Amino acid sequence: RVILSRNGTLDKFIGDALMCFWNAPLDITHHETEALAAALNIRKALGELHPTLMKRYGVEINTGMGLHTGVCRVGNMGSDDIFDYTIIGDSVNLASRLESLTKYYGLQLLVSEQMLAGIKPGQQVQEIDCVRVKGKDEPVRIFTVYADTDPSIEKQVNQYNDALALYKEMAFKQSADQFEALASAHPESKLYAIYLDRCRVFADSPPEEGWDGRFQGGNYVDEAV
Repeated sequence: RVILSRNGTLDKFIGDALMCFWNAPLDITHHETEALAAALNIRKALGELHPTLMKRYGVEINTGMGLHTGVCRVGNMGSDDIFDYTIIGDSVNLASRLESLTKYYGLQLLVSEQMLAGIKPGQQVQEIDCVRVKGKDEPVRIFTVYADTDPSIEKQVNQYNDALALYKEMAFKQSADQFEALASAHPESKLYAIYLDRCRVFADSPPEEGWDGRFQGGNYVDEAV
């Protein structure tokens, strides 16, 4: 219902996953903003459901969502006997890769840089990483988005941005100190622990000149499947 209320097209169920898209079969103005709103509303709805689910069944439902925008082929795919209205293309594959990466980073939502460019400003955005996903030669910058400008989230994101800036400048020891403080204050965060491990690796073995920000080694899957 959340997807349909934000003008999305529900494509199919894939196991416990949902595949959906915007801007087809009808043109949707600001479809990137609509897609992001749907993702944030899904996250909010699940947060409201968690107390009931925990009380009744002792479980929570957690999600990972990947959003990307780009050119796709859309229409009835298949044969004269069996066909399916769906989308295919490289952009679809990238959205799927982003969804799979949410597990690695411990985040509910990942969006591509292209997606972010089409979204109306107003949300709290956090840069996450620069990755090379399967099927892409060039690294992709990925982000997460928060629904509201929460002062506590804003402060945490600002601290993270300072640490990330040092990381990009190859000041790995100073960056490690900041990520260690963040990981200590937020032990539930996979992201801060990931960057702390990377800083320690790079402090001992710095990358070469021209480094594009990617990390290879350890338990990091550089080429996401």
